[in-house]
Amino acid sequence: MASLQNSYNHAEYSKCKDISTFAAIFAFKCKCGKTLGRNKIFEVFRHLDIVSDRNNHKNVPTSKYINCFLSLDKTYADGRTKTFIFVKPDSMEYLSKKITEYLENNCVHKSKTKTSSMSVDLSPIMAIQEDKKETGSPLDFDRKQALEYLSNLPKFLENSYFAVELRKKWGID
Repeated sequence: MASLQNSYNHAEYSKCKDISTFAAIFAFKCKCGKTLGRNKIFEVFRHLDIVSDRNNHKNVPTSKYINCFLSLDKTYADGRTKTFIFVKPDSMEYLSKKITEYLENNCVHKSKTKTSSMSVDLSPIMAIQEDKKETGSPLDFDRKQALEYLSNLPKFLENSYFAVELRKKWGID
């Protein structure tokens, strides 16, 4: 990217940083501890409405933040045009604060684990387990905890392994 800046040799671009360099300078870290690169920075910018996708162009600065960036259009021999976005030096601190504030409460790295679309309220079960943190499994519950656990169990889990075993262990029908 730096070679692109040099090849156009515009004085106004000399102190600007492309998004990859901007990300590397500030080494932004997500809530999960991972460092953000160019694509994740653009994702945060989109969440904050700093850039948006318009007219088949990705990551176009919104009107409110247009003065924070310089853009450079490069036209290739085959007619394709690509727009490169640079952060202006006087906007780097301001944008880094916006990103840092956003990252304090959000994680942009999605879990790779597949989740079920079924929604079940397990808060009663979780509350019971919170009361007895040293318990490793429902099979470690005393009779009172087992009764409470079974009475708050969602209907589709009534014949689960733990439910059946707890009933056997404590002679509960």
